Amino acid sequence: MKEKQAKLIHVHCIAHRTALATKDATNSVETVADYRLCLQNLFKLYRASGDRTHRLKQLCDALDEVEYKCLKHPISVRWLSLGKAVDAVKQTYPALILELEEEGQRGNTSAVGLLKKAKMFIFVAITYMLADVIPVIDRLNLTFQKDNVNPSTIKPMVESTTHMLTQLLDTPGDNEREFSNSLQGATFNTTTLTHLHNRGQYERVRREFIQGLIDALRRRFPQTEVTILSALATVFDVERYPGADRLAGYGQAEMDVLRRHYTAVINPERAQRNFLPFKTAVTNYGATSFDTVCRCVIRQLYDQFPDFGELAKIALVIPVSSVYAERGFSVQNLIKTKGRNRLNEDRVNRLMMLRWHSKSLRDFDIGSARENFLTTKTRRK
Repeated sequence: MKEKQAKLIHVHCIAHRTALATKDATNSVETVADYRLCLQNLFKLYRASGDRTHRLKQLCDALDEVEYKCLKHPISVRWLSLGKAVDAVKQTYPALILELEEEGQRGNTSAVGLLKKAKMFIFVAITYMLADVIPVIDRLNLTFQKDNVNPSTIKPMVESTTHMLTQLLDTPGDNEREFSNSLQGATFNTTTLTHLHNRGQYERVRREFIQGLIDALRRRFPQTEVTILSALATVFDVERYPGADRLAGYGQAEMDVLRRHYTAVINPERAQRNFLPFKTAVTNYGATSFDTVCRCVIRQLYDQFPDFGELAKIALVIPVSSVYAERGFSVQNLIKTKGRNRLNEDRVNRLMMLRWHSKSLRDFDIGSARENFLTTKTRRK
């Protein structure tokens, strides 16, 4: 598409971008990819048996300072899933080892293989390393899962995340230091670890993964596209405007970026002449949020500032986030389950609307609902 229209911006849901950046980094390092596969197999082992899950919970309750957390499935396209899976293994690790040992004694060959993996030094080390790294990415992801993502936040948040990852590249995080301090010879929290000779391999894997994550973030957030989105936010986000004494020079560099990129859509010279009057006008209109300002420009200021009206249209239609769509799919999957797979489209849509817009029982007017139900005509049988 960019071959036919060079001015298109390559945009992908930013929440998905961060999740896929983690996937890219994981797949680029074979040892970390094997670690994720082990997490998947642990999840499947306990999902398949309520008895195993119950025994694991009992062991967690019996052991001091061990908090039970349900094992999670690390799925690349499901936001935050890897972090939750890592945290569950980290919190339940002593009990998990004991339960796998019991399963192995019962003749469960899958448990025997997973136990060997879980007792390796590199498995535990990667768990604690990821417990430091993944929350940095998850924090970025959660920021981008808001209902209305302001494009102005994308560039600084990505740069901040990259900076924090660079620090972790050179300096171990709190969880990694906790693991190092708790390791006494080959013993970690009553568990005797194996393959301690792999410490050198772990250091290499650690650096490769974090550097791969930094590189993946930069690939997923190309500088050109991020700069254009940031420029649009600078022009239309009135909350960021300085005082009247500094308004004339504000946003000039960003306006130059937009004039160069959208030459075929706007009149660059006219846009430059009207930039200061435009800023003054939108400031006096009282609109503040990015979306509100764009709509105000399109509906009320388009005749005076046609170039900025066109830019506002572009800014509003750029699909920065698909959070609403993803939430819709989640609600749909909760309603149309395997047991209710014969629900037709209209019924599913109505149930989704009810779930999406329903009030809590505390605020629900049961009297009005009852009256409405009683006055509704009886359906034909």
